[in-house]
Amino acid sequence: MKILHVTDCFLPRLGGIERQVHALAERQHLAGHDVSVVTAVGGTGATGLDATAADEAVPFTVHRPAARRRSEWTSTRALSQGRAVVRDGGFDVVHAHVSVWSPLAAACVEAACAAGVPTAVTLHSVWGPYANTVMTSANKVAHWQTWPVAWSAVSTVAAGPLQRQLPPGTPVAMLPNGVDSAYWAQPWVDRPADAVRIAAVMRFAARKRAQALIDMLEEARSRIPDRIALEAVLIGDGARHARVAKHIKRDGLDWISLPGRATPTQVRDLLGRSDLFVAPAVLESFGIAALEARCAGVPVVAFAQSGVRDIVTHGREGLLASTDEQMIDAIVRLAIDADLRRKLAAHNRATPAPFDWPSALGRAGALYAQAHALAVAGPRGGALAKPGLLQLGRPGDWVAPGAAGPRPAPRIPVGSGQRS
Repeated sequence: MKILHVTDCFLPRLGGIERQVHALAERQHLAGHDVSVVTAVGGTGATGLDATAADEAVPFTVHRPAARRRSEWTSTRALSQGRAVVRDGGFDVVHAHVSVWSPLAAACVEAACAAGVPTAVTLHSVWGPYANTVMTSANKVAHWQTWPVAWSAVSTVAAGPLQRQLPPGTPVAMLPNGVDSAYWAQPWVDRPADAVRIAAVMRFAARKRAQALIDMLEEARSRIPDRIALEAVLIGDGARHARVAKHIKRDGLDWISLPGRATPTQVRDLLGRSDLFVAPAVLESFGIAALEARCAGVPVVAFAQSGVRDIVTHGREGLLASTDEQMIDAIVRLAIDADLRRKLAAHNRATPAPFDWPSALGRAGALYAQAHALAVAGPRGGALAKPGLLQLGRPGDWVAPGAAGPRPAPRIPVGSGQRS
């Protein structure tokens, strides 16, 4: 199959979407597919790797239309060249990955639908109230809600706002991020009951709530008996890193360390030496770091409102909270109760994690079959978007299956939202 992935976020930038699109394209290439990526991202990423070097490091083709400066992400030239890649590439399917602001993806989806190319769209973000208002307004002009597209989202949290935007009965499939569960699996280490290491992996951005995590850790420390040695390691970098580091130094929190950006191997080694993993973001569309921790056998503490709820069941793989106070309680509980930590860790090590790569590739293939059926059906292809055509696993994998109705000719939308 000849597959084109379209994304406004890609290497050399580093983030959740960038990692997942790269990994999906690479896995599909290894499975024998002819894979390409089109992106408007250029320049140099945070690691110092430039776009040319990034392209040379991957086994598939990367198209970067007009991608020399950030401002060119939304240039008319970039959009025009992106459409040309779609029209002239002879692709069997176009798979667009959208988030907060995805003008290139929108332009390429429009071109693919107009050309009759099977098209799938995956939402990687949690759309907030502002995004929903913008998307509702955009539909009055662009009619994007009626495109002959196979819709999907990375979690039930991300799917909800998208489902409410689409015509009643339009199915939104779950296409969670994939993970190499064998790579992240760690052997059992019987750590002492009176020494607790907390791990977190995040981008230091406002919506990831690194500062809130520091505040919660401080409060948790005050409630945990002194006999228990507590250590917290927060891996990652970003705009808020310096501010958080300054807070830690000012308050003398020498038991909290910020080692900065780390390689996957370094993250895996930390997880193998950790007693619990904390994911403090509420607007988290999926939570790949939490899934990796769960694969490593580490109990996870996260918010029930976030996409991590698709990965963690309260009391089984970890503990879920609804407020910061409840998250503090969960951290304190796991720090004090060594038996509970061991119980959750034993379950995570013994139970295969969901969403490994074989499953992810199968779900993507089923989504492409849905996209093909819609394209073959033409303007009224929505009538084929019904239960049974796209089987992606558990009953909960469908948000609201049913007929989607007729779909007129597409036009380009604009969008915004909250990216997690």
